[in-house]
Amino acid sequence: MLLMALDLALSGDLEETKELYARSIAIQEKVLSPDNPDAQEAMLLAAHNLLDLKEFAEVEKLFARAHAARLNSLGPEHPLTPGSGRLFGRDLSGAG
Repeated sequence: MLLMALDLALSGDLEETKELYARSIAIQEKVLSPDNPDAQEAMLLAAHNLLDLKEFAEVEKLFARAHAARLNSLGPEHPLTPGSGRLFGRDLSGAG
């Protein structure tokens, strides 16, 4: 489903993509756990889609969830953990 969302995003149908990302996240969190890296990646991709839709409050929530999950699963010292926080700031700073 995540690959379908990526393909749909490339076609420009961001609203339909939003729904596929939401379903993908729900499935991955249920099957794998919210702390699983695949679920975190889905959250980050969905946040980027929401950024394109200018749904900034939802972007902030998803980036925060993904960062918290990454922190939980990898720990604060892992090289990918601080990166997810920086992505959030960088992406929103360009939204403006």
